[in-house]
Formats: sequence, C-alpha cells, structure tokens
Amino acid sequence: DVKPENILLDGDHVYLADFGVARAVRLDANVWGHTNTPSGGTAGYVSPEQAVGEETIDGRTDLYSLACVAFEMLAGRTPKGDLNHRAVPDALRTEISRALSTAPDDRHRSISAFANAFASASHASWTRRLLDNARRTSRHVAQFAASFAAPRGASTSIIGHAQS
Repeated sequence: DVKPENILLDGDHVYLADFGVARAVRLDANVWGHTNTPSGGTAGYVSPEQAVGEETIDGRTDLYSLACVAFEMLAGRTPKGDLNHRAVPDALRTEISRALSTAPDDRHRSISAFANAFASASHASWTRRLLDNARRTSRHVAQFAASFAAPRGASTSIIGHAQS
C-alpha cells in the first residue's frame, strides 16, 4: 500500500515498494483499472472504500493514500479527518481535500491529474509566500536604511521599534 515506509527514493527516481492493495491497469489512464482485493492497508492511509472492505476497488484508493502521504509530508501527521494545519497552504489543502474525497468519483481523474494540480498549487502557494516575504523584507531593509540616513538624534522607526 502507499505509505511513507513503502516509498523509496533513489536520486531523482521514486519507487513504490509494495503493490499488495490495488493497482491501475494503465498508469495515467482516465479510466481506472479494477482489481479484486481483500480489505487491508495501513491505518492513516487506507481509503474509505478499502476500510469498509469493498470487493472491487481501483487506483483511486492509491490516490487517496498518496494524498495522505502528501499531507503528512507538509503537516507532520496524517489527515485523520482534519486538514487544517498552518503548514499546508490553502491551494494545496484544496487539492489534497479533493484527493481525500470519500467518494472515489469525486477524486482527481488520475494520479497524473493529482500530481499536476498539486504542482500548480504548490508553485502558486510558494510563489505567493516568496513575494510576501520579499515585500516584507524590502520594507524592513528600507526602514533600516532610513535609520542610517536620518540625522543623528532624530527618531526613526525600525520594524516597529523607535530608535533615537
């Protein structure tokens, strides 16, 4: 099943080490391949359909588990029904939430669709954070520089603290 312990990293390559739960017949297909599999999986990563022991599940159960791993990578814990965590930007939370939908039909249409949506949301979130940090930093640098340009004895404000 898809969980951190089964994800192996080798340079730029990522491998999934355990295929005991479900598999898609064709990767990146818009139509999921079905497999008959017994209920199983690891608590914290198991999909709702797998948890109730549905006889026929498909790759969307792995998508659910992958979204649990993605959330855990950002928040340091599995979602457990609560996706609110300050380390997870809103745009990423939206994509993870969709992938964690209770109904498989409400999830992304493929692993590639989730990966692309996640990458786009990640780029937008980090770009927005970077710009906010740059604006904040430039404001602080400008205030700091102004303190050196001010005549001796004049009062200036550096990051909210009065200096004289």
